[in-house]
Amino acid sequence: QGTSVTHCFIGVDEPYRRTGIARAHYKAALSFYHRIGVKRVSLQANELGPYVWSGFGFNFAHREWELMLTVLERMFRLKYDSEVPFWPSSSEELLLMTGPDGETVGYDVVSEVHAGMGGALNMTLDLTEQRSIAFLRDEQLI
Repeated sequence: QGTSVTHCFIGVDEPYRRTGIARAHYKAALSFYHRIGVKRVSLQANELGPYVWSGFGFNFAHREWELMLTVLERMFRLKYDSEVPFWPSSSEELLLMTGPDGETVGYDVVSEVHAGMGGALNMTLDLTEQRSIAFLRDEQLI
């Protein structure tokens, strides 16, 4: 019905990063969540988290997302003297955004909001959205 879970902490020590440990853990957790009918997964992302979790289908919570879009609009106005060419529809899409000069803009937006909030960013994964399910299947996570 309204089942949700919160990931409280996951961290991988530096020497073991990029070895597949977090992905394997996440894949097992998602498979379990999907099997028992969890509808939403939430977490607070710190340090590299906003970048990593976006790649796992998580999106910034409403408050954070609104701030991201505001910062994105301001950056385009100040840096490029132009309007935002398109509005991203996901955290991952935002992170992949570049400016007219080809330079990455999305990472700068996320970094600025993260620094400005002075702490973790709230992120969620909606397991009822068809787009989320398709993404997770494409990534072979469920």
